[in-house]
Amino acid sequence: MFLVQKSVFDWLSPYNPTIFRLQGESVVTEPQHPEVPQQPPASHGNQYPQAPEQQYATQAPKKDESKNVVGIVALVCAVVGFIFACIPGALIIGWVLLPIAFILGIVGLFTSKKRRTAVIAIAVSVVGFVVGVLVFVFVVAQAFDDAFNSESSVSSGDGSALEKGAGSSRENPLPLGSSIESEDWKVTINSVDLNADEAVLAANTFNEPAPDGQKYILVNYTVEYIGDNSEGEVPSPVVSYVTSDGNTLSVLDNFAVAPDHIDTVDKLYEGGSVSGNQVLTAPVDNAQDGVLAVSADLTSATKFVSVQ
Repeated sequence: MFLVQKSVFDWLSPYNPTIFRLQGESVVTEPQHPEVPQQPPASHGNQYPQAPEQQYATQAPKKDESKNVVGIVALVCAVVGFIFACIPGALIIGWVLLPIAFILGIVGLFTSKKRRTAVIAIAVSVVGFVVGVLVFVFVVAQAFDDAFNSESSVSSGDGSALEKGAGSSRENPLPLGSSIESEDWKVTINSVDLNADEAVLAANTFNEPAPDGQKYILVNYTVEYIGDNSEGEVPSPVVSYVTSDGNTLSVLDNFAVAPDHIDTVDKLYEGGSVSGNQVLTAPVDNAQDGVLAVSADLTSATKFVSVQ
């Protein structure tokens, strides 16, 4: 009974979506209220309505913004090393930084996908090394030139004034009796005997005649030590003959022993000097057209002296 009444009540309820109306022989339904969207049926075992599913915004993948730190450090070292490699006084710093940059550049190639800075660092370090070598060669050559071509001063034997640039070329040689000075030594060309064959052959039985087309000449000169080394130094003058054709004939071109040979083996002390002869060869026909090339020591500049 209770169930029947309840069904009738539900049918007559205003919340019933439809009411029935007879029209002739057909039954027409007419909506009473706007339809209410129905909730999806609850799943078995759950009598409570389900909460709507939460929607999450889809995030775009982040870009790889990581940097090749090793490559950047290598590039900085390469650039700084390149700069120092171009400075003669700071070459050593460049030679320390450039290998470090090269090694770091190689490491940077394998530690990151971004290899551009590492490749640039390697290239700069290689170029910097080449430039550093060239600068080093230039510096050494300059130092060598400065060390072995120190300036020499000249003076005439009689104290007279010399022409400007005298002795600097074969066309403008110094006169006999002139002195060539370096920092520690003074060489004075006293005289030149252009016909010394007989004197040389008579000086030693082992002396042989001069080569064909040449003859012996004797150069007499004095070497004085003007330095201040208390232990003394061994003289090392260089005296050679230069032909009119520009060929040099040195003491090594003959093995003859000169009469009154100059002693360049024993030490000289401050104020000490030694004089003597040196044997050279010269062309038979025009020995007088040549000049002497004289250096006060192994590192001083060469000056030219007339032979007559």
